[in-house]
Amino acid sequence: MRKIAVIAEPGVFDAWGAAMLLGEAMGLQAHNVGDLCRAAVQGATAWGWRFANHMQAGELVPDEVLGEFVADTLAGSPGCWLLFGYPRTIRHAELLAEHGHAPDTVIQVMLDEGRVDQDWRLAAKRDQIPQILAEHRLRIAPVRVFYHASDTFHVVQQPASVEDLVAELQAIVSVARPSDPRRCTDLPRSARSADAVIPVGRALRETLVAAGGYCVTGVPEVP
Repeated sequence: MRKIAVIAEPGVFDAWGAAMLLGEAMGLQAHNVGDLCRAAVQGATAWGWRFANHMQAGELVPDEVLGEFVADTLAGSPGCWLLFGYPRTIRHAELLAEHGHAPDTVIQVMLDEGRVDQDWRLAAKRDQIPQILAEHRLRIAPVRVFYHASDTFHVVQQPASVEDLVAELQAIVSVARPSDPRRCTDLPRSARSADAVIPVGRALRETLVAAGGYCVTGVPEVP
């Protein structure tokens, strides 16, 4: 019985495909929260109407509403699922726990910035990517801290192919058990939280250092 969450940085276009393949290999139903929300709106379902009301008012869908939607989705896969694109904020993580759906493994897939020029979709936004990544990493940093206490947060750098990414994810999942007493330093290099550098503000930097296991030395601060 596994509960796995995979969150990918902007530009890791093959992450969802890899997550689906991982879910298929493990017999887990994979749920892409973004796709499910869009399908609900397009299908004019009850959830879709709730989402549309907020969007038409120029509002973001509240975390509590999205949390209820995710909980309703996971209720159909009790104790055995793979969630993609969620949680993205500390409130998302809290709501998962409150609804009884805390994941036993959370994996963040980091963009390989050295491949930007190899993909026209990224190359076209080369000047914007540093800021996009900085903002994304700032939002995800508290999520890392939230899951750090239970050693459920792991990081993998985007490899060269979707097949390699699936292998990386499988390697992490194979050692990241809910009752596993080992900490991040005992995991493969690609799975260590400390291998990923994130830009953080001063207050958050101090929180990360206190939590341990995060590489913040020499990392630029963001306002």
